[in-house]
Amino acid sequence: MKKLLTFALCALLAISVFAVNAFAAEEPTLATDLKVYISFQTGDNILDGLTSVSPKKQFLTSADAGVVSLLKENGGTLVGVGKVYIGGDYTLEELGGPLLITSNDGETDFKNPLPDTNPECAMKLAKGATLTITSDVIIDDIILFQEHAEPTLIEVTNGATLVIGENIVCATNPNFGAYMGIIVRDGASAIVKGGTFQYVAGDGEIVINDGVTIAGEAPAELPAETTEAPVETTEAPVETTAAPVETTEAPVETTEAPVETTEAPVETTEAPVETTEAPVETTTAPAATEESGVNVPLIAGVAAVVVLVVIIAVVVTKKKKN
Repeated sequence: MKKLLTFALCALLAISVFAVNAFAAEEPTLATDLKVYISFQTGDNILDGLTSVSPKKQFLTSADAGVVSLLKENGGTLVGVGKVYIGGDYTLEELGGPLLITSNDGETDFKNPLPDTNPECAMKLAKGATLTITSDVIIDDIILFQEHAEPTLIEVTNGATLVIGENIVCATNPNFGAYMGIIVRDGASAIVKGGTFQYVAGDGEIVINDGVTIAGEAPAELPAETTEAPVETTEAPVETTAAPVETTEAPVETTEAPVETTEAPVETTEAPVETTEAPVETTTAPAATEESGVNVPLIAGVAAVVVLVVIIAVVVTKKKKN
């Protein structure tokens, strides 16, 4: 009886472990053959996103013109033919089916690890950003690139499952040496089958296969769980570490000669007015003054008396003759 009981307990324990592992290891499968293409460098949200030469530029939301508007109903495959770039904290809304993010559409492998400080075809997040997923997502056969010293994060919430495939390529900027981190919230799960991560931590179900490298330790206190979807602008996010935009067009050059005053400055050529007339000179002899010593009134009086005497004498003489 004791042996039978021991056997039964061992069998129950084995079944329990198998059941837990089976639950944790359950992987989502795609519900549609839809393929949508994305490239931050060459894409445009006005394109249809259905071929490698007409990719969308951003994720955005189901109400916008990014890739999510095409994947909302049933999920599907998102193929990165250039940079799959997320320019800030972003919550991928719940989709109607699992999503596969890859750089291989089954016909062409678009992965490009060069330059090693900013690969041409890889998935990356802006400095310090967190990608939050709320429904099942598989990431495989794509380069996950960590560009900065502070690890960017993938947060799994809302009971979703994240699968990191065996063909994942995890790369780091050689100037820093850090990798992406994964946070699994309570009720969610992560199955990591390949790659290198800074850490994988959280209260959810976590399965890490052999061959996965954990480069560091999780912080003592994980960042708070995302409760609201951050607003993602419809403008292209600024990618700070990419090569600066270089203006290839020649700068506008003014070909017309600057306005130059060719006329000689106005110069007064007329000779200045010069008074050529001789200055008025008083020719009248100045009035004599007492200082000259001549008494003009006295002389005039004497002359008048002499003239009067002469006249009287002449008159008297004429009378005597008569």
